[in-house]
Amino acid sequence: MKWILDIHDMKNKKNNGILLIWTIIILIFVVAFIYIEINKTKTEAVFNQEQEQIYRRKLQKPSLANLVIDTSAEHMQGNPDTAQVIVIEYSDTECRYCKTFYYKFQEQILKIYQSEVALVYRHFPLPIYPKSKKEAEALECAADQGGNKMFWKYLDELYQATPSDNGLDPLELPRIAQKGNLDIIRFNRCLDENNYTEKVAEQRLVGEDLGIRQTPSVIIWDKTSDKKQLINGANSRFLEIKTIIEGILQTPSK
Repeated sequence: MKWILDIHDMKNKKNNGILLIWTIIILIFVVAFIYIEINKTKTEAVFNQEQEQIYRRKLQKPSLANLVIDTSAEHMQGNPDTAQVIVIEYSDTECRYCKTFYYKFQEQILKIYQSEVALVYRHFPLPIYPKSKKEAEALECAADQGGNKMFWKYLDELYQATPSDNGLDPLELPRIAQKGNLDIIRFNRCLDENNYTEKVAEQRLVGEDLGIRQTPSVIIWDKTSDKKQLINGANSRFLEIKTIIEGILQTPSK
């Protein structure tokens, strides 16, 4: 009889143990479900807020009066203090026309008018080139370590590496950083943690507010007259841009 009771007790303990295990499993699933739902709600709230912000921006009429340049925070070539003309370029690193425009502007304008013209670079990643967003962030991560000089060096190396049209292998981003003697661990962490995702997105939104519709596009700012002129599709209109800049420089300053 005692033997039978012992077996019965063992069965009860086994059943209790199984019941405890299932209780724990169910609790884990419940907690995981609650966690997912909470984060889903937060994500939806952020998404809705961003969509509302984009919608409101689209309702605003583009105006160059909204242009603000903080020379201490911009990525610039040339001296903004001596420059009579500042050109703000909105660009996408996977856009082949942006690459062409970059080298033409370097050779035919910046090298000739070193003290009279300054160039500001701003991000405008296009939806048709998904890789360009991360490339824009990589530029910022490079600048985070090496400042403005490293930004331009990295951009030049990136343009040389990419075949354009969303063709750059993402593995090239840390390789380019390594060529610039950057701290690769810090660089990769910067990319992985999306440290500059918001900045890149904000620059595109600001560009849309100013009337940017394609890349490359430029805003030519005559500092003397304070006149600002937007040219969308800058590569195909390069000669026009060069003529405008040279015309400003030939006008005697008041």
